[in-house]
Amino acid sequence: MKSNTVLAAVLVVALVVCGIGWMILPSIQDPERGVHAEASMYVERARRLLHKYDVNLTRSGMLLDQLAMADVDVDIEDPSVIADSEDAADAYQSEHAAAWEAYQPTDWQEDPPLKARAQYGNLARQISEGINERAALLEGNEEWLEEALDAVEDALAVSDGGVDAGSHAEANRLKAVIQFHIGLAESLRAEATRREALPLKNELMALAAQVAELESAQTLVADSKIDEQIRAGEQEVVKGGKCLACPPAVAGDAGCSD
Repeated sequence: MKSNTVLAAVLVVALVVCGIGWMILPSIQDPERGVHAEASMYVERARRLLHKYDVNLTRSGMLLDQLAMADVDVDIEDPSVIADSEDAADAYQSEHAAAWEAYQPTDWQEDPPLKARAQYGNLARQISEGINERAALLEGNEEWLEEALDAVEDALAVSDGGVDAGSHAEANRLKAVIQFHIGLAESLRAEATRREALPLKNELMALAAQVAELESAQTLVADSKIDEQIRAGEQEVVKGGKCLACPPAVAGDAGCSD
């Protein structure tokens, strides 16, 4: 009986000691380890966000933008035109059916969940919904990068006293990867803008050449000083006693009375 009481007392003391240790552990923990652990949580979030980003989707979006700038109706302004065309409707249903079979979605609202079935009752509405979903998908894809970069910045901003996570190796590596993808996307946009502006640049250069040619023609007379030379020649003739207003004298002519 006495041994049981002693054992119970020992267990109670052990539990009390463990509880006190658990409460004071954060205060005695190495600050650097705490900062690293907190920063790693943000890094993991950034890694998952970056994993959702699809660089090929970004390229596709830019290609669609270039086609739209070339007056290609990529957004199908009037889907009913396609829906009312028998050939186009058949082609759409064939392509959609192949994609649906390859990536058949699941209707999780059913119990048990069932494979969703494709519907082709209102093609015009489906086309419009698809275009809107594509736009939302492209916009959301860009947001993954922004959110991932924000998470990395939060990781590097973690600090405790004189210790900070600015030198966190994984956070800095991940930040470099994210900035690489951001820079690559901006580079593709810049290249597309340069190609778009190239015809305008050529037109401006042609106009500049025409302006330079006109200015050269206007200043040619002034630069050659031909007017001064003509006036000087007239003065020399007057000094010689010749009249420029009269035609040359002929034999037997009385000449100019002046």
